[in-house]
Amino acid sequence: MLPRLSPASAKDVVRALVPPALLALGKEARRRVRGAAHTWEYVPEGWAERPTASAPRGWNVSTIPTLHARHWREFAAAVEPPHPLSVAPEHAVNPTLAVGPYSDVDVYTHHVAMTVAYALALAARGRTSLSVLDWGGGVGHYALLFRALFPDLTVEYSVRDMPAMTAEGRRLLPTATFYDDDTCFDRTYDFVVSGSSIQYAQDWQEALARLGRAADGYLFVSQIPMVHHAPSFVVIQRPYDNGYNTEYLGWCFNRPAFLEAARAAGLTLEREFLHGFKPDVHGAPEQPEYRGYLFRPTAP
Repeated sequence: MLPRLSPASAKDVVRALVPPALLALGKEARRRVRGAAHTWEYVPEGWAERPTASAPRGWNVSTIPTLHARHWREFAAAVEPPHPLSVAPEHAVNPTLAVGPYSDVDVYTHHVAMTVAYALALAARGRTSLSVLDWGGGVGHYALLFRALFPDLTVEYSVRDMPAMTAEGRRLLPTATFYDDDTCFDRTYDFVVSGSSIQYAQDWQEALARLGRAADGYLFVSQIPMVHHAPSFVVIQRPYDNGYNTEYLGWCFNRPAFLEAARAAGLTLEREFLHGFKPDVHGAPEQPEYRGYLFRPTAP
């Protein structure tokens, strides 16, 4: 019997045997069959209502938590020492990291893990326990990361996400508290984190202000696309290659405007982070880059 290849190994074999030009044609053909020529695309009309038949399906779909659950045990093993922290919920673990070179995706996910670890370490200074709200936290991957990195810290971990995510999260992580509504804001937390989430809120200014009010200590907003000159604009993402089988709208933020909104919400910038991911957005007035921001609520 032939050995079963992991998703990552199978892709490596295909890349080795198929010429790059044919790989590119194959990807383009798959996108066109799905009715989408571009994974990322500028939406000039912004966050306008669309006919039901053409409206993005959004995040509340079963394919995303199902995919995350499939990789759950693999993710949990990969964050344990001494492995490099280059894993993401939607990606199978790269099996070649210990014996071969890493990819741009590995570097990006490593940056993401280490920056949120830095932010949590600041929030946890001098403490033996910490309350955490993970806004947009999916099925709860950060709980596994925090447990692996800070085994002596007791983390009271809460997640706010869509119903499809929280239902799977309660099954995978029964020790955490999952919210599919805004009752998560009925209290405050020592540390609030929002990873790759706030750009998917249509009223992002209100979302940012609300997250700031929920943070007693630090607010870490990470993995958000930034531009430096163009006004904030909307894109549509079609992450079919990740296995999500959905589409969703999101913001690319003008950096000065985003930081001004944070200041107006009573947040003081402690540190800015570079994540090293620059998506190619078809038709965009400016190409974004992903960054992160660590804030502290301004003392009254």
